[in-house]
Amino acid sequence: MPSQLGTIYGNLACLIEAGVPIVRVFKTVAAGLKGKYRSIIEQMTLDVSSGQSIADSMANCHNVFSKLDITTIRASETAGMVDQAFKKLARWHEFQYRMKRSLINGMLMPVMLIHLAAILGPFPAYILGARNFGEYLLSAMLTLTTFYIPLAIIVFICKFTPEKGSARIVLDWITLRIPVLGAAVKALNIARFTRAFSMLSSAAVPPAQAAEQAVLATENYFVASWFAPMANSARNGNPLSEGLSPKNLDDYYFHSWLIGEETGSIDNVTNRLAEVYLEKAEELFSHFYTWLPRLIYFYAAIITIIGIFKGYGKILESTGAGF
Repeated sequence: MPSQLGTIYGNLACLIEAGVPIVRVFKTVAAGLKGKYRSIIEQMTLDVSSGQSIADSMANCHNVFSKLDITTIRASETAGMVDQAFKKLARWHEFQYRMKRSLINGMLMPVMLIHLAAILGPFPAYILGARNFGEYLLSAMLTLTTFYIPLAIIVFICKFTPEKGSARIVLDWITLRIPVLGAAVKALNIARFTRAFSMLSSAAVPPAQAAEQAVLATENYFVASWFAPMANSARNGNPLSEGLSPKNLDDYYFHSWLIGEETGSIDNVTNRLAEVYLEKAEELFSHFYTWLPRLIYFYAAIITIIGIFKGYGKILESTGAGF
């Protein structure tokens, strides 16, 4: 099952590209939906028919559309490239959906093994009478809490950390330093900035404003800070690239940007860079989701071994053998 938002964007792109009037486009797409998204698209139909821009209508739908989505559509409406923008956003959301599914699918078996380890580890001692049923359940539950408590803490931190402030800065700093995952997040946010800038620039948004708005599309404080000086550089009459620091970005990205400015093809160059770094992010996320289950397997094996040794310890104690 594909990403629902990605499918909606893809359908919008096809109808707009075919020349269907915009209000009819939204009515047609809404007719094929159910539940939350049908209500959202129906409301957007009313907004657009009353004269609102698509981006403003999206902005009215709180916590539904991301900053990147809204920024991209706002720029594309100015340039008359809404169909192309929806195509790119459809691909973006399909990418995010694939990564989420990869994580879920990769974690199913390891999580099952952890539960089996929690159940089977203390089972020999229970069968042989060294533990009663209550002690057996308690042992299994304690084993599972060593997995669920850290998981709950991680989910809580990721979900409830404010978008701004010191807590977010610390979380973003830690994320970038996690092996493989940090590199994936870095590439993803570089792609986010570059794609937003490309769309804004192609819509004839002034360079300083395009860079400033593109920074808002990034979701990592430190990656955003690498691009933030570009707006001031443009306002001072200098090339955007003077605001980039080569120590934060690899040579390919930095020199590609320089070439784009020197040749006057910055729109094409940034569009290509966004594609390159999106592919890089997908590859890195795939590697991370491959190794994460292996770590869980290792953890399951450890707790199984510990449970077995504890169980045999109980058996020896109950028989009076001792160590």
